[in-house]
Amino acid sequence: MHQFLTTRIPPEKMDRDKRKRLTIRSCHFYLIQDTLYHKGADSIWRCAVCSDEKEGILREAHCGIAGGHYAGHATAWKIWQSGLWWPTTSKDAIQYGKECDLCQKLGQPLEKP
Repeated sequence: MHQFLTTRIPPEKMDRDKRKRLTIRSCHFYLIQDTLYHKGADSIWRCAVCSDEKEGILREAHCGIAGGHYAGHATAWKIWQSGLWWPTTSKDAIQYGKECDLCQKLGQPLEKP
């Protein structure tokens, strides 16, 4: 994918359908100086985050200085507002809120899976 995003030329070994699928999927991604960006439904480009950085970002957005122990969708919105993205941002933010002990003790408890 990295090579395709750089050159926009699909690999020759791919069959026609796979090349078409790659071209369609890649229109939401852009590579700038080895940093991957994703274009959201709101047409805003956000920096794609590695999986090992997600936990710290979720913690900061939910209960850090910028957080306020908001529910999952509000936490995801804060992450997107800060210009960050990963494929499961919303799902992970909702799960993080459900697992927050303080939210479960003091707020309106959410069902745990």
